[in-house]
Amino acid sequence: MLSGTGCNEMCQANLFDKRRNLALANLYDRLLSKTNESFSAAVRHDGRQAASRLFSAKEITPVEMISGHVKATVDRVRFDSIQDQFVLILQDTTTFNYTKLKKTTGLGPIGDKTTKAKGLHSHGALAVTEDGTPLGVVDIAIWARETA
Repeated sequence: MLSGTGCNEMCQANLFDKRRNLALANLYDRLLSKTNESFSAAVRHDGRQAASRLFSAKEITPVEMISGHVKATVDRVRFDSIQDQFVLILQDTTTFNYTKLKKTTGLGPIGDKTTKAKGLHSHGALAVTEDGTPLGVVDIAIWARETA
């Protein structure tokens, strides 16, 4: 059984199979222990295979992928709120431009109508303490705009 930060953050995820939750927690731990390395180098060959299986599962959305982290974040927010600290929720929208990935499907228009750029939009919300200490992500939405 996996223990530690990865399990604290990811074992409560909703990936429809406990083995997937454990695989995600293991990937998370590997990434945390190798923050200065690329994803591929940090998770090694077996981790890349596990990630490929997780990321290609059609029933798993990004929201479900981080659902365990969101639950752990909410617990941290509740604890800090009990300690009479204000918790701020910072939010922002980001655009990912995948125009050059011609074979990628599911993208929508980004930017103004004069460009033919395609990609995705993401809107995330991050909980932080008054002094700026990050507590974690509390929400994320990723979408492609409809083609006009």
